[in-house]
Amino acid sequence: MKKFALVSSLLVLFAAPSWGITITDAGAYYGTDVGSVDTYKNSVKIVGSSDPTAEEAWVNSELSSAGTTTSFTGKDEDVKFYGTDALNTFAFSMAPNTPEYFVIKNATYRALYQNTNELGWGVFNFTDLPDKMNLGKLGDPISHVSRFDSGTTPVPEPSTTLLLGAGLLGFGLYSRKRSKQ
Repeated sequence: MKKFALVSSLLVLFAAPSWGITITDAGAYYGTDVGSVDTYKNSVKIVGSSDPTAEEAWVNSELSSAGTTTSFTGKDEDVKFYGTDALNTFAFSMAPNTPEYFVIKNATYRALYQNTNELGWGVFNFTDLPDKMNLGKLGDPISHVSRFDSGTTPVPEPSTTLLLGAGLLGFGLYSRKRSKQ
């Protein structure tokens, strides 16, 4: 009975489904898993220059409270974005680039996101953006997307399932040792 309970527990732990946002627009990317919505940091109306140096200064000012400093790594213009299976959520490809942060820009606003899951994709929700930040309609390109990296290598955090499994294994070994005494 104990073996059955252990095997059942392990099967449940390792058979956990994966939830991700997928592209629903017809075409080459249809059905592609783009991860989850990236973390919206802030947006601002553009005043003055919008060159890479000014964008980098703004990004660093937004991230300074976290002690993060970034460097501009590139810019893509006329970026096509795609509809997804999540409400008001859209994605665009940045592959082969995998930036830690990105800025979506139109003529008057820019919005900063932390790229959190599938780093080759930017995933954003329209409701995060200011009302006046008009990206057009689906199929219209985003004016440009700037990419930024901090130069540090992110350390992945252990998953909850792995921690739970390790805890159950430890509990099982402890119980077994205790029952033999």
